[in-house]
Amino acid sequence: MRHDADGVSVNIESADGTHEVRAQWLVACDGGRSTVREQLGLRMEGTQYDGRYVIVDIVQKTQRDVERLAWFDPPSNPGSTILMHRQPDDVWRIDYQIRDDEDPAEAVQPENVLPRVQSHLDMIGETAPWEPLWISIYNAKCLTLDAYRHGRVLFAGDAAHLVPIFGVRGLNSGLDDAGNLAWKLAWVIKGHADAGLLDSYSTERVHATRQNIDYGAKSTEFMAPPNFAFNLMREATLRLALDEPAVRSLINPRQSAPIAYTDSALNGPSDFGSACLARHPACPRRKRA
Repeated sequence: MRHDADGVSVNIESADGTHEVRAQWLVACDGGRSTVREQLGLRMEGTQYDGRYVIVDIVQKTQRDVERLAWFDPPSNPGSTILMHRQPDDVWRIDYQIRDDEDPAEAVQPENVLPRVQSHLDMIGETAPWEPLWISIYNAKCLTLDAYRHGRVLFAGDAAHLVPIFGVRGLNSGLDDAGNLAWKLAWVIKGHADAGLLDSYSTERVHATRQNIDYGAKSTEFMAPPNFAFNLMREATLRLALDEPAVRSLINPRQSAPIAYTDSALNGPSDFGSACLARHPACPRRKRA
């Protein structure tokens, strides 16, 4: 991948060989292991937690309600946390925390995973036949690039930021990136605004990511306590919550809030702000101005 002031050249490998594609802009949404990010020599900054979870998708018919369930220090996996939620087509996702001294490569081997899943299903009284679909391993990351625009290259989704799975912000924030970027890029390409409009995409979405990371970090530190103090707080919260309603919000806090783009250049006059609105009444920002 090469980029300059006029555009971006990308080599794409296919069954027919390698082809070079030239474009005005490149939107890098190639995931958490982004090749584009690596080729530009960019690094995400933030926190990577040590607690690791094995993720298992299984198929099993059940009459259990559709809800997200969590067990802390269950008999089926002592000292661990287990999460379970239902997906379409009788698929259940089970996430269980492994011990710090367990080898991640060994932890995802079927001979180690399947007995743990069976032990958990036995514990909750699920007796129907089941089969595994997918096994992987995960640890929580609160990471982001400092900027999502680098010349003619724009980053979105996991290529731009990684947030913990606790709270379901990964996909949602990627969709918000797309919604924010799409109309701005379209306006630049059509000549309705200059390329500076795309800087507002970076400013706004980095701000949103940092808020998501703040929420995600709180959830992660409860689900997988990073040290003794966090573990003690969680144990106290879980015990008190049985009889003290005021404590229960610590277990299930509000996980998100509307994002206010207070520092966005679009909130005041600019080359692509007031003048742009005057020229183009259909601007998506007009109703907010």
